[in-house]
Amino acid sequence: MNRKGALLEEETLKLVIAAFCIMILFFFLGKLYFSFQSADEKQAQATIEHLQVAIENKETEFIVYNPEAGFVSQWYLVSWPYQDLIPSVCTRNGWENCVCITSIVAVNALGDVLPSNFMQESKFCAESTLPTTIDSLALSVGSTEPLRLEDLPLTLVLDYQEDKITISEKL
Repeated sequence: MNRKGALLEEETLKLVIAAFCIMILFFFLGKLYFSFQSADEKQAQATIEHLQVAIENKETEFIVYNPEAGFVSQWYLVSWPYQDLIPSVCTRNGWENCVCITSIVAVNALGDVLPSNFMQESKFCAESTLPTTIDSLALSVGSTEPLRLEDLPLTLVLDYQEDKITISEKL
């Protein structure tokens, strides 16, 4: 009988050690995942800051190097207001017009981007002194739709008119 108790203690100890090892493994996997995620976020913040400087200096071209849309993460350049909506980060700062890079996007069955799902999540934003329009090659000129950041580096053309700024892909 004493021998069965010793076996029970030994098996319990093995289970506790195995559970502890699995917890450590999940901890390190989580750290690894979030380190890559935060790298994309740092790149998005740096890109939007450089874009703001380019707009302030009235540069005619801007090259986007990162973050790149991939299979899992989809990064978009969006100008606001978009469909009469504006992200909370822009309203908190009192900006009437802003440009954001966001990875939160939802698409309906027709492929149209649904802005309401990523309104609160757009945190990489910069103020634009004039209303800003994004002309995507896939859309008619004058429309403003989120521009997917893919096939980087991507050269953007910045066109300044007296009442607005137009950002488009360079052909």
